[in-house]
Amino acid sequence: MKNNILDQSSIMEFSMKQKMIDLEVQAGSYLDNTIEGVIAGLKIAEKAGNRGCIARIDFNGVMLLMSAKSVVKEVVEYYHYQLKLEWQAYVNSPEYKWRKQLEEAQIERLMSELEVIMAQLEYMDLSNIDHVLSWLNEIQPYSDDSRLKVPAKHIAKVLRSHGYLRDVNCNENFKEDNKENVARYLVGQALDGLEYRGAIHSMYCYFYPEWQEKFLGIKEPFYRYGRRTKRPEKKKCA
Repeated sequence: MKNNILDQSSIMEFSMKQKMIDLEVQAGSYLDNTIEGVIAGLKIAEKAGNRGCIARIDFNGVMLLMSAKSVVKEVVEYYHYQLKLEWQAYVNSPEYKWRKQLEEAQIERLMSELEVIMAQLEYMDLSNIDHVLSWLNEIQPYSDDSRLKVPAKHIAKVLRSHGYLRDVNCNENFKEDNKENVARYLVGQALDGLEYRGAIHSMYCYFYPEWQEKFLGIKEPFYRYGRRTKRPEKKKCA
């Protein structure tokens, strides 16, 4: 009896009269390797005289039944077939539609906020590095959100046109007690992310408040997307 997509129910009916073996799948196991191992074990059991055994495993919520005559490729196909059916059922469920509407509303709100932040870039005083740092801190989470279209190249071009450079004051040129030095380092790191990743690294939102507290004496709550949230664990800027 083959254990393909169409035969799973037949095997279940057959297995009620045979010896059912429930096997536990270890976390991190690969599907193909697991199935190969189970079928190999059933073949060894059959050769030893223990015929008619059925093995049952739960792989990521999909129940798989195998006999010594099962074919690895067919069991794998059945697994993916079941996942597809489950996904189709979920897509058509009220829960999915509700979550989709919720996400679309969230994206619309974030895009509106992003438009306001981008508008600030056009009229803010970019010669004031304090303002630049604050603005970069504000836009960072939006730039790091793959659902949003942040004009990273345009931002980098504007900053470069005002004398800011990528990857400045690194290594031996980094002076941790010099306000201007650290500020330009932070802008340079943000530029590097914008130009090469299309986003500012999330750690910027830790280093900027640290700079603000150290050099301006300002200790403000930590914000992301303009909303107060938990401050990241402290790490030494190096």
